[in-house]
Amino acid sequence: MKKSIFLSCMLAASMGAALTSCQNREEFFEDARKANWEKMVSSIDPKQDWNLAENFTVSVNPDHQTSYSIYVKVDGKYKLAAKYDNVTSARELSFTAVKGTEQVLVSAGVNVQLVDVNGAFGTATRSASNWELGEFKCDESLRKGTDIEGLDLGYVTTMLPENGNNEGKDGLTEDFMFYNGNADGFTIYPVASYTGARLRLGIYWYDEDGNRVEKEVWRLDDTMKEFDPSINTNIYRVQKAMPNGIHIRTPKNKAFGFYIDKVSVQYYSQSSLNNCGQVHSVSFEKDGITYIGFEDACKTPLDLNDLVFVVEPDLTPIVEDPVKWTVACEDLGSTCDYDFNDVVFEVEHVTGQDNVTVTPLAAGGLLGSTIYLGDTEVGEIHALLGGQPGQFLNTETFTASGTPVVVPGQSSFSIGTDMGGFRISVENNGNASIITAPVAGDVPQMMIVPEGWAWPLEHTNIMTAYPSFADWSKAAAVYNYWAQYCDASKVIKRK
Repeated sequence: MKKSIFLSCMLAASMGAALTSCQNREEFFEDARKANWEKMVSSIDPKQDWNLAENFTVSVNPDHQTSYSIYVKVDGKYKLAAKYDNVTSARELSFTAVKGTEQVLVSAGVNVQLVDVNGAFGTATRSASNWELGEFKCDESLRKGTDIEGLDLGYVTTMLPENGNNEGKDGLTEDFMFYNGNADGFTIYPVASYTGARLRLGIYWYDEDGNRVEKEVWRLDDTMKEFDPSINTNIYRVQKAMPNGIHIRTPKNKAFGFYIDKVSVQYYSQSSLNNCGQVHSVSFEKDGITYIGFEDACKTPLDLNDLVFVVEPDLTPIVEDPVKWTVACEDLGSTCDYDFNDVVFEVEHVTGQDNVTVTPLAAGGLLGSTIYLGDTEVGEIHALLGGQPGQFLNTETFTASGTPVVVPGQSSFSIGTDMGGFRISVENNGNASIITAPVAGDVPQMMIVPEGWAWPLEHTNIMTAYPSFADWSKAAAVYNYWAQYCDASKVIKRK
């Protein structure tokens, strides 16, 4: 609770009078919350549960012991939502995704399929691997460069500057494969290179026995060499605004990656396959075009621009990074600001696995507030952020997240149910108020929003920072996109 705001509020000023013999402390705060809320929102959707996470299932029916991974689309990439090891019989696999999700990507190790939520993963999704019969078919003819629109070579230079330390850079996806649902496949357009090696570009996938299959699709040739006086040598230096393209036909249900070959040494888009263990490829998207860059040496820094190509139509990366959620809380709810930054933390959990990871993000309440997951104490939010009660932490400017806390033994955890079982104990003058998942249709003190959410600045009402929040309060199913649109001047910028 913010004491400065508390003293300025009419409700707080009348606190003593409100606490009569027939009204206890918790009832007072509940009445205060409702009174304040009614000034801002005339009514609350009775179905509004203040949670943008929802539980779904997909059905599987393996004919042998199989491990399944479920990926949901987050910010232009498929991220891991659930992982079930050694499934031996027909069952439903649960996972959590943002409300309104219609399809997810399900992998059975070799086969990958786009599945409707609450639908079924097919057991016979494709035929045996065969390049000639269309497993991955490289067309002999090239598509002309005039087919490509929106290519931005300047943006490539901005994202991947020569000799820059580009590994881990914001906006780049690392360690990935791709899924392409387009029946006609996709086209690769090599657009830039700066290397002394005659690189070959290839595509790889896994056959029915789980063996990696590699197929070359394009190579640099000596007509592309130029003399670079700055290094006094010939270099494969290519930069084309309208390159020719190589069309790749893909099967219906298959994940694939890219690699480059440098004198019989391969570097892959999945870092686990690289001998040096380094990231050697990155992907980013702009205007519906997927850009992919490769590094051709084990070194630091990594500029990852020795070969750059674009892909149309846009491909969606598949990464093993878990989906994350943000929990945002008001402490006592009677202080009139409703900024939902008093206790903010990020939650990471892969359904089907045991660990839940909690990362502290912000403490905008002055009172000591301890996070619990069920009966397990995670920690006091100020302490987890390296401070103490009485401080505003990461609500005026952002310094750093707190150290993640791993809570084991949580195989049944679901952020979509009862807000994961999280509760906050707020200390106030020797008393403790407990924040739990709100009742549907009631005034909230806790919300669940997708990862990357920017919480309001200190003393900034959430309805000011997020203009659609009030509408969402009154019509949950209609305005469930509210968290995507904010006034950037009124929220915390984490990067």
